Amino acid sequence: MVDGSYDFYSGYQLHPVDSRANLSAWTIYLHALLSVMKKFAAGFLLTALFFLCLEGMARLYLSIQAKKITPCPETMEAFGDYKGFLEWEKQLDRAGQGLYYGTTDYSSTTGLWNKPNFSKKFKNIDLSFNSLGFRGKEFPLQKPKNVYRIFLVGASTVQGAANDNWTISHYLQNELDPSGEKIQVINAGVVGITANNELDLIVNKLLKMQPDLIITIDGSLDLYNSNFPRLSVSNKLQQILDGLVNAPRFSTLAAFSIRSLIRKSQFFKVLFQRLQEASAAKPAANRVTLSKEAVHEYVEHLKNVKAILEANNATGLLIFQPALGAGKKSLSLYEQSVITYQDEIDRSNWVDEVRRVWPLVGHEVSSLPRNHHVGAYDFSQLFLNEKGSTYSDTQHYSPLGDKLIAKGLEILIRKELKKK
Repeated sequence: MVDGSYDFYSGYQLHPVDSRANLSAWTIYLHALLSVMKKFAAGFLLTALFFLCLEGMARLYLSIQAKKITPCPETMEAFGDYKGFLEWEKQLDRAGQGLYYGTTDYSSTTGLWNKPNFSKKFKNIDLSFNSLGFRGKEFPLQKPKNVYRIFLVGASTVQGAANDNWTISHYLQNELDPSGEKIQVINAGVVGITANNELDLIVNKLLKMQPDLIITIDGSLDLYNSNFPRLSVSNKLQQILDGLVNAPRFSTLAAFSIRSLIRKSQFFKVLFQRLQEASAAKPAANRVTLSKEAVHEYVEHLKNVKAILEANNATGLLIFQPALGAGKKSLSLYEQSVITYQDEIDRSNWVDEVRRVWPLVGHEVSSLPRNHHVGAYDFSQLFLNEKGSTYSDTQHYSPLGDKLIAKGLEILIRKELKKK
């Protein structure tokens, strides 16, 4: 073989090339490359095997932890006190069975919405959403003839927690029509939903599903959130999604991929739980102030919902919800332990603010004008004479509390039915 080169003075020159030496160099290069690839593959396989072993050990650990957990009792007294309830919740989290893990998703029309066909079954925990994302059983999108359709709207207090049968919607269905053949109660509660998301849900989803009655149950979350910088959940999620789709930087994609992997890996869940527990510091004092502006904004929200329902010729009940600290003469021992924990451990004045502000909000709500279609009602005094534990914490209800709310709603709904 020959090779050539160009010289300025003598022009193009030809000279012989040792093909055997050239072939030998390529052979050495290929052998070296194959050797590196084999080492890389072996290292990758060993690393993968190592993490598979860790994942298997984590799943075994979670399985052992899950067996130690007792079924969820129907009464709060069965936990002993609030610390006992929190310990039970912590055991659920450690076993990878947290009640609200992965239940919500982003929706372009409602901001937050429940994941369709999501189901969590563990011991006597039964948390399920139908194919449309509503909690509970399937129902036809087109309302059957001669059926009175009711939607319950609100945050986690409406959606309920441990069991589909321990929700306001379930108790209300049993009170009105256990068979569901004439009256249909549908749970449209979403964990973390805010006032703006409620309006989006009503306008973009519920009004299109032939409702006969829409009931909103809210107040606590909106008033509590008034203490923090405004951040629209839907806008924030939209920003994240837009960043992934429209301007996918490597760092964004990498972070998204890692978070997705962590959600699927039990090992990483256990690891991060332990790191969080190890680094957990004593909580800072949680001081809140429920201002007149916050109360005014909540009442304006009710007015907006009322106006939207009236504009669409829809019937509605707007309920201001009870909260621990106001509207109850005698607290149970369990409820007293909740307040003690708030004072001594969380160092929060939330209950004091509820005690101060809830009567004022209740008066504002009761003063809103009612008409044939829409009325606002103050339920903050609903538990006034109840001696049992109606709360599981400062804002959420026990099954007993849900039953009492359902009973209160039934009375109002019976009056609505008489108008038909």
